Amino acid sequence: MDGEAINLAIEELTRDRSAMGLVQANREVYKLLKDGVKVAFQNDEGEETDETVRIIDWNDPANNDFFLASQFLGVVTQRHLQETSRPDRLRQWTTASLHRAKEESR
Repeated sequence: MDGEAINLAIEELTRDRSAMGLVQANREVYKLLKDGVKVAFQNDEGEETDETVRIIDWNDPANNDFFLASQFLGVVTQRHLQETSRPDRLRQWTTASLHRAKEESR
């Protein structure tokens, strides 16, 4: 898989959806996880290429890394503020898997 395609998929998967309603944001991320992220980029030959980056391998579950927890307590630091929260960790773990895939494709 092309590194540029993976980077674009990570950007789309992790983009800020805080202005959306929770239901709409969850539906959008669910669709990306279920169907993959469609990206357009220039390949090494300079041609415009469309590709779907699959976040989860539904055909071979052994190819996926999963982390499940009923709650995950973490410390979030933003702009000199620090607070304890229970963030949604699926996005970070999925992103880490994509970064690993990018490294393995080199």
